[in-house]
Amino acid sequence: MAVRHGVRVTMEAGLRNLIIESDCLKVIQDVKQKKQESTATGSIIYDILHLVKSCSFVEFSHVKREANQVAHHLARVSSSYDEMYVWMEEAPYTIMHYVMADLLNE
Repeated sequence: MAVRHGVRVTMEAGLRNLIIESDCLKVIQDVKQKKQESTATGSIIYDILHLVKSCSFVEFSHVKREANQVAHHLARVSSSYDEMYVWMEEAPYTIMHYVMADLLNE
């Protein structure tokens, strides 16, 4: 559901070149294989595939949680918010350490 929501928000912002990383291996495998089972997960995979049809470029990749500290800590911080926030050019102060570490490792 997080991948689907992220794709939807990104597309609503007008972005059409996407690199989508997730630590959920099954979701990444299913999306890459275009696997749409008759399950709740299959329905979400269908939605993701439908959303990305209008993208110019899409890449899905599995990233272990240890290698994706920004997303992990952002998810932890965002659970305390009562409403939705989208950060496009800046990040919450509480995760800037992880953002900077990620940028330095590239």
